[in-house]
Amino acid sequence: MDGLGLDRKAGVVAVMQREGGPLKGMWYQLGMLVGHTTYKVEIVGILLGLYMISFKKNVSTVRLTLDNQAIIAALDMCKSGSVQYLTDEILHQTQTL
Repeated sequence: MDGLGLDRKAGVVAVMQREGGPLKGMWYQLGMLVGHTTYKVEIVGILLGLYMISFKKNVSTVRLTLDNQAIIAALDMCKSGSVQYLTDEILHQTQTL
């Protein structure tokens, strides 16, 4: 998963691959880049990846790769903030998988 800014728009891409299988991906455009932080975009990327996983059957192991230390730390502690509702949703989605 990764966030990106292209043509002044904020978007995110999530890619999934089953062992030995083809790559599958989804992207989501959040809107104009000036209205979204990198932190928020990358959190939405995690949610997009979890959304993709939720449709798969017979999955015993999942690996999400993140390159944002702030998000990793935020998932490990309870703290209010402007995008706390998104980190709360990540934790909720991982419990329902």
